Amino acid sequence: MQKGVVGNSIFKILAYVLVIFHIYTALFGIIGSTEQRAVHLALASALVFIAIKPDAKRGKKWFDWVLFVGALASAGYVFIRSDYLGNRMQYVTDLSALEMALGIIGIIVLIEAARRLMGWTLPIVVIIFIVYALTGQHIPGKLGHSGFDLMWIVDHIYYTPSGVFGVPLGVSATFVAIFIIFGAFLSATGGGQFFTNFASAAMGGFRGGPAKISVIASMLFGMICGAASGNVATTGSVTIPLMKKTGYEKHFAGAVEATASTGGEIMPPVMGAGAFILAQMAAIPYRTLCFAAIIPAILYYIAIYISIDLEAVRMRLKGMPKSELPPAWPILKKGWIYLVPIAIMLYMILSGSTPIKAGAYALVANLVLCYLRKSTWVSLKTLRAAMEDAAVGLGVVAVACAVAGILVGIMSLTDFGLKLTQLVAIISQGHLFIALILAMIVAIILGMGMPPSAAYIVEAVLVAPALTNMGLPPLIAHLFIFYFTVLSAITPPVAVASFTAAGIAGGNPMKVGWIAFRMALPGMIVPFMFVYSPGLVLMNTPINIAIAVVTSVCGVAFLAIGLAGHLHHKLPIIPRILMLVGALFLVAHGWIFGLIGFIMAVLGYFLYRLMIKNKNGPSLAA
Repeated sequence: MQKGVVGNSIFKILAYVLVIFHIYTALFGIIGSTEQRAVHLALASALVFIAIKPDAKRGKKWFDWVLFVGALASAGYVFIRSDYLGNRMQYVTDLSALEMALGIIGIIVLIEAARRLMGWTLPIVVIIFIVYALTGQHIPGKLGHSGFDLMWIVDHIYYTPSGVFGVPLGVSATFVAIFIIFGAFLSATGGGQFFTNFASAAMGGFRGGPAKISVIASMLFGMICGAASGNVATTGSVTIPLMKKTGYEKHFAGAVEATASTGGEIMPPVMGAGAFILAQMAAIPYRTLCFAAIIPAILYYIAIYISIDLEAVRMRLKGMPKSELPPAWPILKKGWIYLVPIAIMLYMILSGSTPIKAGAYALVANLVLCYLRKSTWVSLKTLRAAMEDAAVGLGVVAVACAVAGILVGIMSLTDFGLKLTQLVAIISQGHLFIALILAMIVAIILGMGMPPSAAYIVEAVLVAPALTNMGLPPLIAHLFIFYFTVLSAITPPVAVASFTAAGIAGGNPMKVGWIAFRMALPGMIVPFMFVYSPGLVLMNTPINIAIAVVTSVCGVAFLAIGLAGHLHHKLPIIPRILMLVGALFLVAHGWIFGLIGFIMAVLGYFLYRLMIKNKNGPSLAA
């Protein structure tokens, strides 16, 4: 969905109603769970058909309005009849003709909304699953099922908590919604610009400073923004031109912003609102997840920071001149109002409040603080624009979660998830590493065509049970697949964050994508690291956690150096191989492997120094 929505009064009215509804229920308590989800879906999905134009040349046609009405009517019926639908005997009480029609319309509307928002990947997957539900009785072997008629399928998908109105949509209608609204208001009131200015003051003076500004600003804004490409568009419009001005090559500049922005979605405490979905799907306490995800996220950003620094060294880049650096104190003096809401949110979450309440209070604090000083006042027009942008974001997430709910419903109806778990076990022959590779491939493929939230939900149902059956704790299994659905945004050939950054940088999208992939590769090994070293997600004794952290930091650092291929000078082949192999030993499980890896990597470093010294003389040895 485009940010610049069609400016018609119907869209604006529904957008305002949707946002106010979510703010009200976050502050004063949600209505019944089914009613909450139905209102959320009815308004959010209906907005899709009047907020974008399927064909910019022709404008909206009559069938756009038919779909708009269908979205309101189908989900609206669930809202009106929620008590009846919740108390009836499912699969025994037949659906009426009206209920059948509205259920089918609701499913069709969601598939078309997903197509308009995300392209054909997710709709095709959904259609295949629906055909499977209708015809699976004709499939021989374990993948077949006993057969279900159309009424049973529609009932299960659209009128029970196992389908469209299940857990994924519930998370979207509560946790995710308030944080999307908070992020939109924070950006509209100047928070995004503050993070960029603050990062400039903190990191601009270091060598290659603008790239390091990008890392800090994108990380801070990205964990609230929740969309890698949106984060790139917001912070990248400032940081990419700065990087190019400093001397970074345009493709590298775009890759830095893409990797930094993508990482925001794995950075606690908000993790782009994905943490809330993960916590619900895996039945993990939210605070436990936040603490567990801290070290892996830091390792990801260490790898990026080292890659940036090495590139600055290679290109002999310096920091920004002091005359161009914004002074830190005035920025903090003016911008502390953007830090207070985040501090309130963190305090409330860590002290036991629900994330919904914490997000709502942070939102209120953001708005109140902006009106304490005339210089930070925001106009009514700006607030309305923030509400419209929030409604756009809500539409994307609501449709993604609802369509993912269709898949979840079919898998629970046909037991396909259990069958796929058995299939993964057969293919991997009980080897966890092979199962992890399969999970990684599926996550990246799904993530290329879906928002991370939808891709994660699908794989959480398809693959996570297979990993947990092989002995992985649910937290590690779900965090593993979540990482790769997020990192698919910078994984060629379809790397949406990299392509967005390439547009700003004026570079080749594929070239930006491959550079971003190389930079993020050490971070992509992190999920395998915490599978085999649970200390990285704080699931071990303090001494084992410390060992895992030290060896992993060293491993990620040497891996970034080896992949970059240079320090102050180009790495000769033998030292480079020693560093890369040593890095892989360092990130493996156990202190013995860590010690072997450390010795190899350090040996590679000193061999590099010796070779450079013999080649160029003592003065040039790094």
